[in-house]
Amino acid sequence: MNEMQIKTWFGDNRQSALILPLCNICGQVPSEGIRGVIKVGKAWICRECEQEIATLEVGSSQYGLIMNKIKKVWK
Repeated sequence: MNEMQIKTWFGDNRQSALILPLCNICGQVPSEGIRGVIKVGKAWICRECEQEIATLEVGSSQYGLIMNKIKKVWK
């Protein structure tokens, strides 16, 4: 599922919304906002997690955790 964080504020007698992507791996909003993520299927992946995925060693404990999070995106 594509997750987004919604922040709402009021000003000038109108309502505006700021929608920011949440990384499906770490659950954080990138400091760069939409520029700090890539969209893979229905998922958002931040640059930090993308870099971590690219350098993971197969069989490491972190590899298993990341793979389980990625599998949940495609269910």
